[in-house]
Amino acid sequence: MREQIRACDAPPYPEANPAQVNTTELDHLRRGIRYRILYDRRALDVPGRLADLEAGIAAGEQARVADVPLKMTIVDESVAVLPVRHPPDVESRLVIRDPVLLRALSALFEMYWERALPLRVSGGLAQLSGDAEGPSADEAHLLPLLVAGLTDQEIAAQLTLSDRTVRSRVRAMMARLDATTRFQAGYQAVARGWLARDDPDRVDAA
Repeated sequence: MREQIRACDAPPYPEANPAQVNTTELDHLRRGIRYRILYDRRALDVPGRLADLEAGIAAGEQARVADVPLKMTIVDESVAVLPVRHPPDVESRLVIRDPVLLRALSALFEMYWERALPLRVSGGLAQLSGDAEGPSADEAHLLPLLVAGLTDQEIAAQLTLSDRTVRSRVRAMMARLDATTRFQAGYQAVARGWLARDDPDRVDAA
């Protein structure tokens, strides 16, 4: 029985109607099947494509945006479907059931999912969570120290704040960034332009 479907979605799409709403997914969502979809940024630019995305998200789909490495669908932990050819087409498919390969593909999905930006679509317009918001003054001082790997105590000493205040600000900032780990917070900060992308040591150190 299906409990969860994870997918990496990217062009190309069927030429007949790339914007067609996925009624199968909507039916699955109504039945309680969880959908987590990673959309490649190029998918947002396909004419009419946002209508399908908006319908799915409104029905309960969890959607995020990243630079998707490949097209892929994983059903529960039992089967994965990938394109056979590169670049991918919409005709050929490779079905994978080997447990070792499935674990590897699941880990790949989760790695990209953790780093991706949450997607919202309203009125035919896409919004990546946090894109239009920059860091506050407090966050701008906190971020470089956080992603450099300093502990709360070390950050407190640098900013002449109490440990409690630092912990509170770190929690609040991670919530704004939809991050559950410090590494993810650093990655999200770079992805949203809160930190310079050309300073890789900052994120790697996290």
